[in-house]
Amino acid sequence: MVDIIVNDESYFDIGRQYGHIGARIDDIIEQYIDILDGICSKGIVSGNIHDNLMAYRDKVVELNGCMSTAMELAKRICHDYVKSIDVADDNLY
Repeated sequence: MVDIIVNDESYFDIGRQYGHIGARIDDIIEQYIDILDGICSKGIVSGNIHDNLMAYRDKVVELNGCMSTAMELAKRICHDYVKSIDVADDNLY
């Protein structure tokens, strides 16, 4: 039988990276929303294009926070995996 070696710290590191990536993507989405707001308030202030752009902006707002939530889930999965391995091997390693 072949032993499986799990480097706990690498999974914790990957989990931390997922957390940082999710936060960064949400920051970018917030900046994008600000840009769309600027276009609609200062550039295209009325008409069909304005209305469509505002509808699009509203959909982008719905995305705000989704990536950090998804990445936090991935982070939790990484941490839970290590915990599951520890339980399965009865903390022998």
